[in-house]
Amino acid sequence: MKSIDKFILCALDAQRIAVSNYSIIMNKLDSQDKKLEFLNYLNKNRSVILRDKDIFLKLKEITG
Repeated sequence: MKSIDKFILCALDAQRIAVSNYSIIMNKLDSQDKKLEFLNYLNKNRSVILRDKDIFLKLKEITG
């Protein structure tokens, strides 16, 4: 597993997103650019707990 994937998983864990959604999210992030953009979004919002809906809306925005 690449280190960026580990950072994303840690950030998702901090957001308390359900483990069952991890594979859905990681499958949609199919390029380094998408992964970095998503990780930046999670890092910018690390001081608050995001709703699952907000995370998936951002994911949809990034992945098109």
